[in-house]
Amino acid sequence: MQKIIICDTDKCTGCRICEYVCAAVNSNRLNPRLARIRTIRKEPVFDLALSCRKCENPNCINVCANNAITQDKKTGTIVIDDEKCDGCGMCVNACNFGVLTINLEGKAVYVCDFCLENDKKACIEYCPKEALSYTTIDNLKEPRVKKFHSKLREVADS
Repeated sequence: MQKIIICDTDKCTGCRICEYVCAAVNSNRLNPRLARIRTIRKEPVFDLALSCRKCENPNCINVCANNAITQDKKTGTIVIDDEKCDGCGMCVNACNFGVLTINLEGKAVYVCDFCLENDKKACIEYCPKEALSYTTIDNLKEPRVKKFHSKLREVADS
């Protein structure tokens, strides 16, 4: 069953600890630009942490000329083959949610892998306000998740 990270916008303060922790876990550096989760501030309404949405028909895969991006059939997680990726950025531009990032040091793209190699999701575990949760896509009908997606649409439309 596919799961994604959801942010409770009533709890998120925009502290960016999720970004720092993600960067530390994935690159051993405290640089939020190396994080696979993004914090977005929509003034003066809310803060929002955002990671890969595991789209049903991902634009990032469709535009990759090098076939460097695949999607795990079971989990829906986007996987980028660093050997094939040339860092052209087409997938970054194609992502409707802006969650892919070009690693300027490695000349490749990266995206949240939902801490596949760990049982715990670092961003969720260290969020001081407990604003992040890892939930099944089937639970998207929950009121808190509907609210999250409503806020996400506001960001996308502005």
